[in-house]
Amino acid sequence: MARSVALLLTSRWEGMPNVVLEAMAAARPVVTRPVHGIGGLVEDGQTGLVVPNDQTALLGEALLALLAKRDVAEAMGQRGRKVVAEQYSLETMVSRYEAVWQQEVAVAG
Repeated sequence: MARSVALLLTSRWEGMPNVVLEAMAAARPVVTRPVHGIGGLVEDGQTGLVVPNDQTALLGEALLALLAKRDVAEAMGQRGRKVVAEQYSLETMVSRYEAVWQQEVAVAG
């Protein structure tokens, strides 16, 4: 990942793929399709590029655009890193789980 410019994810179906979080944590933009589970992670033009499902050739074009404009790729990557640090860090996720558990315990009485 360290030597890559971007992550290319060509899946048509995913849950919440860890590889996207890993790429974003490594400050790499993600080129993908509008896959369920990724929508909350990859924001088109901000943390990566999202290509319509029926436009497969655009995946390559999007990747080439990032290769040609490394400054744009780096800026997207830094925004992605910030998203992961703020929303998906270990501390944040533990806090979210604790809140859910506390709510369930309170409901159960």
